Amino acid sequence: MSVPTIVPPRTRDEIVAALAKLHAESEAYWNTFETDAFFRSFGPSWSPAENVRHLNKATRPVALAMSLPRIVLRLKFGKGAGTSISFEQLTVRYDDRLAAGGQAGRYAPGPRAASDLERWRGDIMRESADIQSKLIA
Repeated sequence: MSVPTIVPPRTRDEIVAALAKLHAESEAYWNTFETDAFFRSFGPSWSPAENVRHLNKATRPVALAMSLPRIVLRLKFGKGAGTSISFEQLTVRYDDRLAAGGQAGRYAPGPRAASDLERWRGDIMRESADIQSKLIA
């Protein structure tokens, strides 16, 4: 069985469409879990809720950065160190770091913060939708 080739989006419109599609598919997937299963860890792995919270923490600064004028980013971070790498190179780098024991660090979800799981789930998913809307915008 061959692995399908992923063709990453290249233009702004393709990126926006891909982000919107991915968010819709992700939300549909997370909604397949009953609330107790949404918060239940799978062995040593994160629960679905923890995965969404991790994605929220990791995506929020990207959405913010994308809303800033380029000059602000240049002043804060300086000029890029070189040419951009391809999606394939980025994927390999990410997989290599995970294989070497890489962790989520500050983007790891914090401890459980609420006793009303239905309400907390709604809060988590609303935050996800809000962050994705800002990223897409």
